[in-house]
Amino acid sequence: MIDWLRATKSANFYKKTKRLSKKAVVDLFRTVRQSSEAPSRNIFHHVKESLGHASWSALAFLYERDPAFLDLPEGDIKECVCGFVLLVEYREYVAVFKSNLDVPPAFKTEYFGHVADSRVEAAIARTDSTFEQIRLRNMAASKHTLRTKTLEANDLQNVVGPAGASRYVPRGYRVRQGRDHYSASPDSGKISMRSERAGHEELVEWAVSVIDLLINQNAVPSAFIRAFARPIALASIASTTIPTHFAVDVPRLIEELFEPAETMQFVRGAGANAVILNIDEIDTVLAAIVDAFPIRRVRNELRLIHPQKNIQIGRINVAKTRISLRKLQLPEIDNIYIKPANLPVDDETSSVPLKSYIDQHNFFTVLFSDSTLVYLDGELYKDDSLIDGSKRWLEAIFTG
Repeated sequence: MIDWLRATKSANFYKKTKRLSKKAVVDLFRTVRQSSEAPSRNIFHHVKESLGHASWSALAFLYERDPAFLDLPEGDIKECVCGFVLLVEYREYVAVFKSNLDVPPAFKTEYFGHVADSRVEAAIARTDSTFEQIRLRNMAASKHTLRTKTLEANDLQNVVGPAGASRYVPRGYRVRQGRDHYSASPDSGKISMRSERAGHEELVEWAVSVIDLLINQNAVPSAFIRAFARPIALASIASTTIPTHFAVDVPRLIEELFEPAETMQFVRGAGANAVILNIDEIDTVLAAIVDAFPIRRVRNELRLIHPQKNIQIGRINVAKTRISLRKLQLPEIDNIYIKPANLPVDDETSSVPLKSYIDQHNFFTVLFSDSTLVYLDGELYKDDSLIDGSKRWLEAIFTG
């Protein structure tokens, strides 16, 4: 049955943080089935099959869900959906191909880690790449600034000068390499190649080729991508530099809720007591976390302060590899959970507390006393344009 699979070359890439045993994959697939309503017999089910130096696991089945466009009595009409997930393991990386099924957040937290932006750049934003599109994120956390902008041209390097790169972090791009077209979203680790639909063996081979590029330590990123804010190690921050503000990425939460195809829901409570929030209730939740919270260092704690009430409402922790949201206590978000919209509202296994969801997905920004630094989407970035802006301006004149 696996020979029936035809999918595009598009996958989320992760770095393994823990060995993925055969039992772990079996348990994963069992959890995926149990989290689905009325699952059919498996269309295909494979665990740790070998292909060259890689191994792959795959699962596909039909299940039922409520139609997104109908408000029906409970259990009245269901639509039948077919989903699949294909895991490719090679060296210390995993590629996940999927449609209408996904790996549960708890499993990702235990086994998968984020692929550093610098590795994605080395694989896709290479010196031989011509940039056709780039999506940029502003380093500021204020809701009153231009948050993102997207630039598009046949060759962006010829039309975007140093001024257009200042204070922006690349969040996604599309490039041309000869006749091949790639797109990448470093925050999610998603890499795609424009292609015809391919069978499972070709998908495995493509994933291996991308992972080889991710591993290549000698690859040099394009000069164009290096003009923007650069990812740096969190441990490189000077001891005198301290976090000053924390902001939840509310627009990303809104995208998760309302953008197709794998939308999420806000619910109050868990299990049998779970209730889906209406639009007014969602607006109340988002309004409570839309403003940036000042950070105050008290002894060894980095406390989040309510800007109006001047009281502690949370805490963050800065470690060597990531910044984590340890606590966020606001009445408006108490007992609020996030869950996939295509699963039953009372499915406790799929519900994640809002605070945990924000932390797990790195949906927050941290600003520092050093204005050249910003932490967003789980990475620390430094923009040297404020320091050597004159040098870049002169370079643009003499090379333009």
